[in-house]
Amino acid sequence: MNNKLEKSRALNMEEKRKLEKLLIEDIDSAKRLFAENASNQRSALIKGLEAKIPAEVQALFSSYQNSKKAMDEAEEKLEAIGWNVPSYGDKRLAVKTYGNMPKELVEFDEKVDGKKAEIASLTRTFTLKLFAPGVEAQTLFDDLANKVTKLVS
Repeated sequence: MNNKLEKSRALNMEEKRKLEKLLIEDIDSAKRLFAENASNQRSALIKGLEAKIPAEVQALFSSYQNSKKAMDEAEEKLEAIGWNVPSYGDKRLAVKTYGNMPKELVEFDEKVDGKKAEIASLTRTFTLKLFAPGVEAQTLFDDLANKVTKLVS
């Protein structure tokens, strides 16, 4: 009869807290064990799949490798003549702006560099003219405005 009384006795808060901790520890332990087992099973499955690659997958991969090789060769040829396909974002054909560039772009850059040099030399030229005897400042500024207009446009 004493056994029945003990079993039916209500647990106090401290006893309930201890049992709660035990329950949580058991659940956490089960979670860890399950996660470890699932991870091991997944790794084994992956190894098995990689060991027995289906013929269809092998054929697709072979096709991919051949296509990639052809793409790489075409990309090298494009770059040699100043064009490229960006490796990120939009896969559209683009003009290379460095290294091997199209001749039109090279010619344009050379023209721009020449004009930059001319503009840079204006300071020296017009400073010398300003301090030269007999030169009027008004005509000097008109000449400079005309020269700049020609170079910039």
